[in-house]
Amino acid sequence: MAFLEGIVVLERSSNGFVRIVLSDPSDFCLVAQLEVVSLCSFPFFSSESKSDKIFTFTTDSYYCYGYNVLISGSFYSIVLFANYLMPNLYKMLLKNIDMFFVKQCIGFDIKYLVSIIKTLVIQWTVDPNNDMCAYMFDSTYKVKAPKCLLFDEYDPLSYFSCTTEFINVWKCLMTKKTVLVMCDSPEILEDSIYSLLSLVTPFVFKDPILLTYNKYDPRLYDNSKSYSIIGVVSSTDISIPHSVHIVLHASKTSIKLSSQELIITKKKASLLYEIICHISDRNLETDPYHELLGFPIIGEDINDIMSSEMKRKTLNYQELKTFESTKTFQGWSISRRFRSIVRDAFLSSSAKELMVKKTTDELKAILKYIPFIIKAYPNDNHLKSVFKNHRRIILEITGSNSDASDDSE
Repeated sequence: MAFLEGIVVLERSSNGFVRIVLSDPSDFCLVAQLEVVSLCSFPFFSSESKSDKIFTFTTDSYYCYGYNVLISGSFYSIVLFANYLMPNLYKMLLKNIDMFFVKQCIGFDIKYLVSIIKTLVIQWTVDPNNDMCAYMFDSTYKVKAPKCLLFDEYDPLSYFSCTTEFINVWKCLMTKKTVLVMCDSPEILEDSIYSLLSLVTPFVFKDPILLTYNKYDPRLYDNSKSYSIIGVVSSTDISIPHSVHIVLHASKTSIKLSSQELIITKKKASLLYEIICHISDRNLETDPYHELLGFPIIGEDINDIMSSEMKRKTLNYQELKTFESTKTFQGWSISRRFRSIVRDAFLSSSAKELMVKKTTDELKAILKYIPFIIKAYPNDNHLKSVFKNHRRIILEITGSNSDASDDSE
């Protein structure tokens, strides 16, 4: 896993002119997103404290973690570009750098600071047990990798009214309907969005998010793009030309609130997760290649699995089909593609009966998948012999020559 795609440093002059002064790697392409990055990299410029601010924003390709810092009289924004939405981890690193290096050292330049950040992040690792090791400047942080992608520590009631229709918000997040969040404070705006992502747990949210602090961000007025969540500063005109289904206003509250609807929403999310896992595992009983071949998990036999009451408590058939097309669902499906029950399904299936039901194109696809499946279960000689048999039967059915090397060996 690569936790850093690139680093860009921007400098802002006193008259507001922004320019890129460093890019690592040097060929890191930002041509299509340069305007967005320039507009979002200094969200606190109008505040009294311009430097030492750490924040997150998004482009259409990356999650961006920014750090505004004053060095030798120049005001910089260091922006890390990543494929993972793990704000706690990246912001922990930048805060750690700020506290234990920037505020305690003198005589360094911006290039040296960037080299330190890069050196630390590229050493982050995840082992086969999903234990993640993230190096900070003064310490090492260890955590289970999936936990970094969830947002359970963010409480929606810390940012939204107890009368908020959280069930509708949850359904929007699951079915590609846009939720607009507005807030005066960049810090609160960011955290309030993360609190909404906690509604989809145990699923890891992966659908498009537009998080911006600048009302001139061109994406706000581009109808050709769609986002699941849009987060903007409150001064932005609310008539944004996106198909917005729900508008929420976020503000930080120190009062301990309660919401029965929020409790019910989280129960719905957990129940839906259990149902989807059950349906997915059930499909393997008849065909262990079902998901690998891209067949839909939610089939027309859903009525045999989910009662009307169950659908009422979660999502109806059409909503489930829409959910299946989301990046959140697809990411969940990929993450469990080689779970232990898949191995059991292959071992318990009759290879001959399995293959005779497949089309020629499906059999050819299976041949391509076999080496990847074997790699997912290293040192499993039993499974290796099963796939060797699968390959032999496929070649017999298709009449293909076995002149290529046997990838299952």
